[in-house]
Amino acid sequence: MPPWIQPPRIRLGASTTCQLHCPLCPTTRGEVRKGIGTGFLKFEDFRGLVDENPWVLDIELSTWGEPFLNPDLSAIVEYAHRKGVSLSAGNGSNFNDVPQTVLEALVRCEFWSITCALDGACQKTHSRYRAGGDFDRVIGNIRRLNSLKAARGTPFPLLKWQFVALGDNEGEIPAARELARELGMEFFVKLSWEPGAEGRAAAQAAGPVTVYDTDLILRRICTQLWRQPQINFDGRLLGCCSNFWADLGDAFTEGLVESLNGERIGYARRMLMGQAPPRADIPCASCPTYREAAEGKARWITPAETVWPGSFASAAFRGASWLKTAHPGAFRRLRREAYFAWRRLRPSPSAIVRSDGR
Repeated sequence: MPPWIQPPRIRLGASTTCQLHCPLCPTTRGEVRKGIGTGFLKFEDFRGLVDENPWVLDIELSTWGEPFLNPDLSAIVEYAHRKGVSLSAGNGSNFNDVPQTVLEALVRCEFWSITCALDGACQKTHSRYRAGGDFDRVIGNIRRLNSLKAARGTPFPLLKWQFVALGDNEGEIPAARELARELGMEFFVKLSWEPGAEGRAAAQAAGPVTVYDTDLILRRICTQLWRQPQINFDGRLLGCCSNFWADLGDAFTEGLVESLNGERIGYARRMLMGQAPPRADIPCASCPTYREAAEGKARWITPAETVWPGSFASAAFRGASWLKTAHPGAFRRLRREAYFAWRRLRPSPSAIVRSDGR
């Protein structure tokens, strides 16, 4: 019998709506709307999920849309803070339109981290890829956020600058890195996954390179079905952050635990471990990563890679879940201290590329 899945971290999309028109994005191309719909996470749905699942410690909000367009975001952030749940937008935000009330809530409630997508060091270059985006407005929003952080004496939200190297913008990497340093942001370079994307040399020059090939995608993204499952804004269970074409259940109507242990996602997990053939109603069957693995271009996921390592980690998560529920303030302080201890040991972030240059 497969193990019961109840991960402490989940991904819950705040939005599949975006005000930009980035040419390489499936949201712009209408693929996301066709597959999983366009809309926002409602506060009532967020509150219900958090209340019914007190073992959830961390929630990633960014997915196939702009999270800061969500009109309920301030209420979501406030409620998560009250319940001791850590929120982040690490998948990425264009950070163009962020109301002052939201900026204040992010700082007051110690929103954990935000990755800002900026593909240049000036408006002309940035807008070429983030069509409709305003570089100066984004930088202004970051400065306003930093002023609020300084006034409160907090490092949160932690800020990251993601720079996608696409060949003709790579000359601005040094200037962007310097501006990120001035703004107190971690800076990293990566490549578009689109076929024919340029800029590989720039990514390699930016620092150590992680080869983002099929094998690594299986382990970093496909394992989300076990370790950090993705849920759409309307409750549909997507499994991983790459899926925008079909679902595996409904976390709002079925219940989070029930949907995470349903037949369809269970079958998807067996597919990713090479234990079951592809099935038409499973989104993985339409995924390029799964197809490449089925062709022998990568190792299947192993049982050891689907769980948080070691019995100590399991006990730590159980203890953290209890502390979050009983003493959310103490839990937040402990989490902050654990983060800073980890940062002291962490190496510099690396550029991310795929082995095929995409």
